Amino acid sequence: MVPGKHTITQIYREALILAKIQKFDVFNCLDIMNNAEMLEELKFGSGDGTLHYYLYNYWVNDLKPTDLGIVLV
Repeated sequence: MVPGKHTITQIYREALILAKIQKFDVFNCLDIMNNAEMLEELKFGSGDGTLHYYLYNYWVNDLKPTDLGIVLV
């Protein structure tokens, strides 16, 4: 895809197709900035408002959830 040539809705639609091909069963997205209209058009369902981030292959001894911070890029 060429930057600036496609709308965010087109990009997400393609991402959903690729996720389905890869047999993903969950596709999370935040309704921040201008995403709300796109999410409605693509028929995303609303969640419960609680997000859980899972770190795989990550091990730390004696770490509480409140001691860990994550920056999503």
